[in-house]
Amino acid sequence: MRERWVVISNCQSFGLANSIECLAKKVECTACDVWEFGRVVANEPDHFMQYDFALLLPEALRWEGFDQARMPPHKIVPAFQFAAYHPDSVYVQADGKEFHGVVSAYQSMIALAAYKEGLDAERAATFYNANIYRAAGFFGQWESHRDWLIQSYQEYGIDIRQIFVRRARGRPIMHTVNHPIIEVLFDIAREVLLQLDQPVFADVAPPPDNLASVVWPIYPEIGETMGLTGSYLFKPADRHKPLELVDFIGESLRRFSEWDRSQLRIIRNLEPALQRIRRHMREAA
Repeated sequence: MRERWVVISNCQSFGLANSIECLAKKVECTACDVWEFGRVVANEPDHFMQYDFALLLPEALRWEGFDQARMPPHKIVPAFQFAAYHPDSVYVQADGKEFHGVVSAYQSMIALAAYKEGLDAERAATFYNANIYRAAGFFGQWESHRDWLIQSYQEYGIDIRQIFVRRARGRPIMHTVNHPIIEVLFDIAREVLLQLDQPVFADVAPPPDNLASVVWPIYPEIGETMGLTGSYLFKPADRHKPLELVDFIGESLRRFSEWDRSQLRIIRNLEPALQRIRRHMREAA
């Protein structure tokens, strides 16, 4: 008799659930992401009671409509987030609401600085260089982000140290700041199943990588510090052809132009880096 599991998480829900489907001998697993969760519990409050077990994102416990009494037994599994490859990638709010750009919700801090300074795409592209990255603090983030990530899993009894070392050796493990490659989710699924004494298949391939449709590049100067070959090719979700840097900046500036400069903001702890970039732009004028 197979157990029925559900993964309730963010955009990583489907990769983790599909990995469990591949690996587990006695588990059938489905996924419910944050966007579907609200609709499900609004229409059917006891929906998740049909499952034998749930894997929950920590933040899910605070989602509107979450009710502990209407959940099966569960384990907390954090999201895999690692920003050291993509320190220029930020979320931007427009008049207090998240603003989607060319590459889904991800925006370039340098492009935003260029918009606020009134630069065109060609001029803005000249500021994608090591001097700006150094001024913004983009270099040297590997260890702090790694340690934070490992600790976030240790808090819930999951050891991902060897997963990180094995998968990050000689290749990038992230498509974006919060989209890991499927092999990482596959390894985490295996670790969780073994912890829960679930038998797994020894030799099985990971499922397709559903998060690979969106790719933020590792800039060459940043990749060099990690022993990786970088690029300036941005891959939006809605097209197969990537955007080169000037084209990406041009589209970003056009979308920013729908808003007054003062209405576009990033989270407070990244604001000093944005201001340092703007200062360098003004000094170079």
